[in-house]
Amino acid sequence: MEAEHAKDKKTGSAPGGEGGRTCSGVLGYVSENLTQCGKSPKTVWAGFAAAWLLFFLIFAVLPCPEGLSREGMSVLAVVVWASVMWVAEAMPVGITGLSVPTLLILTHGLPWKEGKPPMGQAFNGFTTHEVWLCLFAFFIGAMLQILKMDKRIALSILDRLKASSVGRIIWGMFFVNIVMAFLIPAANARAATLMPVIQGITKLLGDTEREREAKKAIVIQSMVYGTMICGVFILTAHMPNLIMTGLFDKNGFRNIGYFQWALLQFPYLGMFALTQWWVRYHFKTAGVAVGGGTRR
Repeated sequence: MEAEHAKDKKTGSAPGGEGGRTCSGVLGYVSENLTQCGKSPKTVWAGFAAAWLLFFLIFAVLPCPEGLSREGMSVLAVVVWASVMWVAEAMPVGITGLSVPTLLILTHGLPWKEGKPPMGQAFNGFTTHEVWLCLFAFFIGAMLQILKMDKRIALSILDRLKASSVGRIIWGMFFVNIVMAFLIPAANARAATLMPVIQGITKLLGDTEREREAKKAIVIQSMVYGTMICGVFILTAHMPNLIMTGLFDKNGFRNIGYFQWALLQFPYLGMFALTQWWVRYHFKTAGVAVGGGTRR
């Protein structure tokens, strides 16, 4: 055993692992972590290099187009850098986001005043009350998912509505989305949360042509239109909502809370009725029953 360990140490392979090797250096360590996260190290490193190459090319090499200031070129360089980083997933999204205001300061994309960096202006987006409200909503959503409360709420609502037909299930899932919109502040996260529930419901349907069409209708209405429309209606259900209220606040339209925002966006709720009518007509779901739906 000691001889095997000594051999592994000498050859650089992992003990007990045929062909496994311990990574040497920072690059090897990062590449190994990327592989374990399911990412391609080549793609990530290529995106990382391309982001910085384009950044320095725009910031230091290319001449300013007519009508664009040096500060504008700096902002353009940062925008291109961040876009490539996000698309290539070369860095975690949060780190890239925090790096944007830092780069805007370092490149003087935001003008310095009296030799002092505009820290307040650069990081203003991280200090508004909308950000903390959304952060609290994320905490609540995470706790609900850990405790499995999200699925319990969804199934309880469906049971109360006696969801035994396709139409009732779709409307039931719409009310589920409204409740979840208060608790989980992201449409994609809500859709991922409700996916097991919807999969369980669709499994109750058979394999006839009408039932296959009904499955499509349930998935489209519950995971697409339901999450999107409720995301617009509830203030903390969608990050752009908070960005908009922040802009309103800066321009004199203050104190827009949940109720005021819901009134402003109330007409959007009618879109679900329209989409439901269209989906019901297109997929011919009228009269399609779901056996055992209230016992799932």
